[in-house]
Amino acid sequence: MDLTCLDRTLESVFAELTNEVLKRVESGATPVDAVAGGIKDFRDLLREPTVGASSEAIAGLLGELLILQRLCAKRADAVRTWTGPESHRHDFRRGNHAIEVKTSLRSDRRIVTIHGIDQLSAPSDGTLVLFHIRMERVDAGELSVGRLVSDLLAGGVDENSLRTALRAAGCSDHTSPEWNHISFHLEGIQAYSVQEGFPAITRNLFRNEVPSGLLGVTYEVNLDLASTFALDEAGSRAAIDRFLS
Repeated sequence: MDLTCLDRTLESVFAELTNEVLKRVESGATPVDAVAGGIKDFRDLLREPTVGASSEAIAGLLGELLILQRLCAKRADAVRTWTGPESHRHDFRRGNHAIEVKTSLRSDRRIVTIHGIDQLSAPSDGTLVLFHIRMERVDAGELSVGRLVSDLLAGGVDENSLRTALRAAGCSDHTSPEWNHISFHLEGIQAYSVQEGFPAITRNLFRNEVPSGLLGVTYEVNLDLASTFALDEAGSRAAIDRFLS
């Protein structure tokens, strides 16, 4: 069996792996078992701890909390517009205006996953804004569930309403290690006005007659191809003001 390292920056790690494989062979393991077992142990070593919520779950909650923070900075009662934890089609809804939040765990990530043909469909006679939040996992980062929730409470957000929404999102205690064992650094927030021409699969594409048997639609949107729908900071503030009006 041949082992090759294709990345010179990983040669020291590769050396440790090959030493582990050789030890297993010397102990009587077959080359195949030695390689498979060595790689499995290295993967187990690097696997994310299972003592708490996954990084994706925490980042997703943080993304929605960041937008909630922006809304509540204008109106403390905006916490009641947070519908995402209740599995509604949009993360925030007020009247005929809606906000959807997508969070990526890489600063250069521009592709988001959309679940269903309604997620990027605006309310009837209303508007939909998509906020794409980019963050990266770092030790002692400024973004954590405990810190953001504490900031919201300090800003006057109704505690009962906020805690009810958090519980619906699966977070029964915002200070628990389960939801605070990792933290993030905010890389950027970009808002998009989702309207006709935005790259999305919606009911309008089917003239509101969805083919029978079409279930569980999941697709990806490359936001680099949606740059004409991007909002600048002034446009983003105006969208929030309209949402809260």
